[in-house]
Amino acid sequence: MSDRHLWLVDHLLRDQIGHHLGYNLAIADAVQAAEAEAVVVGHTQLDSRLLPGHAVVANFRTDWRAAPPAWASRDQRLLRLLEVLSRIRFRSDLQRWGKGVSFGDLIFAQMIAPRHFLTWLQWFGGRSEPPRLVLHLGYQPHRFDTDVLRNALRRLSATHRARIFFVTDSEKLQGPFARALAAEVSYLPHIVDEVFPNALAGRSRGPLRILASGNARKEKGFGETWESVNLLAELREAGELEFRVQCHQPDHFCSEIIAGARSARGLKLVAEPLGKSDYFRQFLEADLILIPYHLDHYAMRTSGVFCEARVCGKPVIASRGSWAGDRVARQGGGWLCDEKNGADLAGAIRSAANALEPQARRAAELQSEARREFSASSFVRGLFELSRWNAQR
Repeated sequence: MSDRHLWLVDHLLRDQIGHHLGYNLAIADAVQAAEAEAVVVGHTQLDSRLLPGHAVVANFRTDWRAAPPAWASRDQRLLRLLEVLSRIRFRSDLQRWGKGVSFGDLIFAQMIAPRHFLTWLQWFGGRSEPPRLVLHLGYQPHRFDTDVLRNALRRLSATHRARIFFVTDSEKLQGPFARALAAEVSYLPHIVDEVFPNALAGRSRGPLRILASGNARKEKGFGETWESVNLLAELREAGELEFRVQCHQPDHFCSEIIAGARSARGLKLVAEPLGKSDYFRQFLEADLILIPYHLDHYAMRTSGVFCEARVCGKPVIASRGSWAGDRVARQGGGWLCDEKNGADLAGAIRSAANALEPQARRAAELQSEARREFSASSFVRGLFELSRWNAQR
């Protein structure tokens, strides 16, 4: 085994909720398959048993600013204080862990907000023999468009600049991030860590089964999904439609909707987070996936649910002008709806119910292409090529 390491750093990785665990585990497995060694660095509460067969470092404390306690979430003065405390904590945690990093190592750091970006640059620039560092940028490039960040980049030596790389998982974000940072930004696609069987072009017998997946957030079109459920109530009552709506970890907006919800024929609410097998079983059982995301969050940002639907070979309904919607417009395999418009979403569902076959067939045709693009092995190959890293040298 080489004495060089690929460090997968995700300060928010602590449990099975969200995409963090599956994403890091898929990369670590692919790194191991490429005969290299990955070390996963996560939150102090991370249980190493969640990543069997891989080295784990439980290092980072809670990022208060990313997840402020309820008693502080509406007090701007307290939030500013938490911002400062989070930055101090993150710097301390990074420095403590970083003592074990060597010149020949490669670091892939995720979930990078501007405050993390600056701290990473300061830590990296202070090393006389810097490792290779790949920073995975978030989805709000305007927040990185500051003289502070650009100047921090300019202050790096030529040696350091040659060993730092910036990536995003959305091709629509490459240009905005490159302009904000005055630096090259590469595309490394999102990863889907599930192997689905070959899709069948068509639909299940009985009602059209519709899935709204993921946690309940206003910006993910939960309100519009709920409106469409009510607008199509007569079709549900007639047994023509079945909705399965995940609603765990709701924000305040969604909580109020859920509190007033009543059980009804053709509607199933999933209130608890699902394990991996149950989560992906939803996709296999569905005929249609809803992604009516809001453009103020998802015009350029990747949708993990869309990538999962593509790899599963299922047709989708996505917001016109979103990252997912642009893919549908370009490739087919679904329908488009106007953002923040429950009536238009309901109309798209009616269209799908009346003529699912052509788009279901196209989604099945796109499955093999999606498997290649969103695979962990393709991601790791791209990561190695971008950073020019070889674990054996």
